[in-house]
Amino acid sequence: MSHIVLRKRASGYQMYDKRKEHYVGSVIKDYQKARKTARARDEREDKKYRS
Repeated sequence: MSHIVLRKRASGYQMYDKRKEHYVGSVIKDYQKARKTARARDEREDKKYRS
């Protein structure tokens, strides 16, 4: 269950952290790049929470 979701912003997409309930990172115009970044951050933070 991923906790990072992409939200549409005025100038592109931004990662939103469902656990912390606020936006993280900067707005990324390209959707594919934003998805890749979100997935990477999600996996990185999952490791942090699990250990």
